[in-house]
Amino acid sequence: MTTQSVTGFGQPFRLGLGRPLQTLLMARASYEAIQEYKPDETPFVLTRSACPGVQRYAQTWSGDNYTSWHTLKWNIPMGTGMSLSGFPNVGHDVGGFHGPLPDPELFLRWVQAGIFMPRFAIHSWKAGGNVNEPWMYPEVLPGIRKAIKLRYQLIPYLNSLMQASAASGQPYVTPVLLEDLSADALNANFEYLLGDELLIAPVYEPEARTRRIYLPCNHYWRDLYTGEWHSGGQTIDVPAPLEYIPVFARGPEIIYERPSLTDFERRWNIDFKGAV
Repeated sequence: MTTQSVTGFGQPFRLGLGRPLQTLLMARASYEAIQEYKPDETPFVLTRSACPGVQRYAQTWSGDNYTSWHTLKWNIPMGTGMSLSGFPNVGHDVGGFHGPLPDPELFLRWVQAGIFMPRFAIHSWKAGGNVNEPWMYPEVLPGIRKAIKLRYQLIPYLNSLMQASAASGQPYVTPVLLEDLSADALNANFEYLLGDELLIAPVYEPEARTRRIYLPCNHYWRDLYTGEWHSGGQTIDVPAPLEYIPVFARGPEIIYERPSLTDFERRWNIDFKGAV
């Protein structure tokens, strides 16, 4: 079947090469249908299957993941990799789609990580009919609630990143090495830049209450929870209590004096400390 030839784009090509176009054209058809039906609203399409180019029409995600700390960890570079490959509007199934239910700590850490991705969805199917739900563990429910409230505060910032990406094609969930080519940055695979202003460091190990993180060079970085400033170009250990994961805002270049607040804090007025 894949050796058969079809005609498209003005010349014959192998049928197998055209299969990804089916998912792209399905997303496009859905987008244009919604646009025609509600011309005054922005269409929203979510697609499971896609190929590069679908970012013009739909959001996607990394697929049916398995509930484990290992998955939480490796979804981080999977997200940056997809973003660099033409899928900037992406996310993961928070808590794991299949496998066992996550334990309370794993579920909380997954929600804390997931709120910073373009797609944030607690999405699952478990054997026996169980599903991940925000309220399933009373002992971590206050932390889940605070994380989701922070997500709502982040929406205007995320929308600005999506709009800029739609205009320029620039991804906004990116690995540190995209701007820092040092050996330390090359190995910083489990943290990422969210736009130009934030550095996100999910916690992916059980009982971890500190996090080792590399700060990109040439700039100061401010811990948005502790308020402490750090110079870029170094690896540091920072607090990561159960209440939050480390988030840093970019400051000025190191040659300049540090201000009282970062540009991100002044522009977006998001209360990270109040979310703890």
